[in-house]
Amino acid sequence: MEDALQRQFAWRSRRGLLELDILLQQFVEHDFHSMDAVECKVFERLLAYSDQELLELLMGRTHARDSGEQQLLQKIIQTYQA
Repeated sequence: MEDALQRQFAWRSRRGLLELDILLQQFVEHDFHSMDAVECKVFERLLAYSDQELLELLMGRTHARDSGEQQLLQKIIQTYQA
């Protein structure tokens, strides 16, 4: 089940913008197994954003709707910077 969800997240992380592809796919590859059920739900919500909205969030130009989304966005950014 976990592998299927990881594959689903990896597929949904393929976006229309190369920047998002890199950030999201790297996050799924490196951090999926450390995510709990709450973070998986939050990640699903983030994937529902449009490409432009999600890029704005990841670039820090706008802020997420709630603290859970903001925390996961920071985790995605930190994964890329590591």
